[in-house]
Amino acid sequence: MFVSVYYFSNIYSRIETVMSNVAAVVELAEIRLIAVEHKGPYHLIGSAFDRIFTWAHQHGVPIGRGIGIYNDDPREVAPEDLRSLAGMQVPADYQLPESEPEVRIEVIPAGPYATHTHIGPYEGLPAAWQTFMAQTLPNGEPLPPGICFEIYENDPDTTPPDQLITGIYNAAY
Repeated sequence: MFVSVYYFSNIYSRIETVMSNVAAVVELAEIRLIAVEHKGPYHLIGSAFDRIFTWAHQHGVPIGRGIGIYNDDPREVAPEDLRSLAGMQVPADYQLPESEPEVRIEVIPAGPYATHTHIGPYEGLPAAWQTFMAQTLPNGEPLPPGICFEIYENDPDTTPPDQLITGIYNAAY
């Protein structure tokens, strides 16, 4: 988490950025999404996002925020064995058509989550995750193992890479 401190005087102004080792914690409401599985290196999940957004468009599903759920720790699992889900947020009452083998409903439970906001190209996310996971909770405890996910706040097809906003989350319970 970056904290900017501004100093103003009639002679000069200066911006100082300080790195904090304490993660911010937010309370999230339950998030419902439709998702497809991806197996393999996390940076190749884009094709799974293409599948879920194409499916949603074809089935008239209101387009929501993209959400990636990452099930494995890439420091402990071989890249080809990493499991993740590419998803899209849907209304709480959304139901899948009965015979849909590839797409499934997932729910991210309500609760406290440690968070960090990454602004910039998706290629910077691995370094952002590494810094984020080294932080502690406000009580000094390390981030616990639990659900890890990203929420993509804007559309990569219409947003310049340096303006992409990605929320990084780890369960804090």
